[in-house]
Amino acid sequence: MTPTFREPYRKKMQETCPVRVFFGFDEIDELKRMRQAKEPYVYMDHAYFMRGYGPDCNFRVIYSGLHRTNVLDVPSDRNKRFSAVFHDWKEGRNHIVLIPAAKNIEAIFGKWNDKACETLATVTTREVRVKSKSDGSLKDFLHRSWGLVSHSSVAAVEAACLGFPVWGGAESPAFAVSNPDISDIENPLRPDRQQWVNTLCYSQFSIGEIEKGTAWKIISETERL
Repeated sequence: MTPTFREPYRKKMQETCPVRVFFGFDEIDELKRMRQAKEPYVYMDHAYFMRGYGPDCNFRVIYSGLHRTNVLDVPSDRNKRFSAVFHDWKEGRNHIVLIPAAKNIEAIFGKWNDKACETLATVTTREVRVKSKSDGSLKDFLHRSWGLVSHSSVAAVEAACLGFPVWGGAESPAFAVSNPDISDIENPLRPDRQQWVNTLCYSQFSIGEIEKGTAWKIISETERL
């Protein structure tokens, strides 16, 4: 494997984890093989809250998946430390924000972008604004919007916490509070988000928690391994 800036973080997790650990898509072929073979693995990537790299960084750590997509029966004791808050749902207004699936996501899950655009064109007359990572603030894009559509972007978490309805499939970290069918874009759901936020905070960890084995301990308990 070619070393990357993410490798030290991956190694820290691997020291306490008995299954193969991936960080991002540096080894996408092996990740795809293990997924297809249904072999257990751990996947690390950007956190849901307080994202970024550095000495005080946090990462999501997911067992045999790329995101936490189900809801766990866990308390809210970790929410404050990650500044995990959500605002009241907003009433939808104008345009739709679309987050394209990255190439690596389409390589794993198949072509999504074209299908999403085609579906939206047939079910709504609202303007669709496509946002790439270089387009600035997601919050600015969402201002006065109807909501956000994405495959599995962490942007869906940010949008749902800001109070904008989201549409995303089964691989989305916001699946538990999403409208699962893009074809129903004109009928947004606005479910309760408390337990969903609690769950995401039990799916991301500090470097200290990773080094001490706390991350794997919590994963083992929540996944009943």
